Amino acid sequence: MRQVLATSAPLSALAALLLACWGGAAAQGTEFNLSCRADEVLVGISGRQGWWMEGIAARCRKVEASGLLGPAIRSTGYAGGTEGALETFDCKAGEVMVGYRGSQADHGYVLHVQEILCAPWQADTRLAGVPARAVGAFATKSAPGDAIAEYCRDGRAGTRLRGRAGTYLDRLIDIGCSYPADAAPPAPAKEKKNNDA
Repeated sequence: MRQVLATSAPLSALAALLLACWGGAAAQGTEFNLSCRADEVLVGISGRQGWWMEGIAARCRKVEASGLLGPAIRSTGYAGGTEGALETFDCKAGEVMVGYRGSQADHGYVLHVQEILCAPWQADTRLAGVPARAVGAFATKSAPGDAIAEYCRDGRAGTRLRGRAGTYLDRLIDIGCSYPADAAPPAPAKEKKNNDA
């Protein structure tokens, strides 16, 4: 009887462990907020990727007093695991990051950030212009999951990366679409009046 219990206990423990790992993956990790400084905008990302995304960091440029983007790029802190080589994907000088596109796997981890979206920077108004262009980023991983994406509109630029991470990048939530200080936001569109009334 003892031998049977000894054999079945590890199988039960293994089943419970698998359920905990796969079923509880959605709650894995702690929230992070990798923000650019108040006088900076997001211009790229860096990170590590294995079977899925290990971790991520934001890349920021300063908005100078003239409205032009500064020459230096600063990396924020890093969130996630450190397995794999660090890769960096930046917009060109004179561009800001206004979005991303990737995939979130069914098991709860970010598979990849496939591309970032870069828009021309308008120094006179301190707004992101159009059109945005896609810059290829991390390798596409095929696994069951859902698309994830965010896109800043109305001249806003990204200012942070917010999500959850532990051993891996568990969630990518947003990029903090904002107007920098002294920006000249476009006027809201006026509602059309109904002439039939």
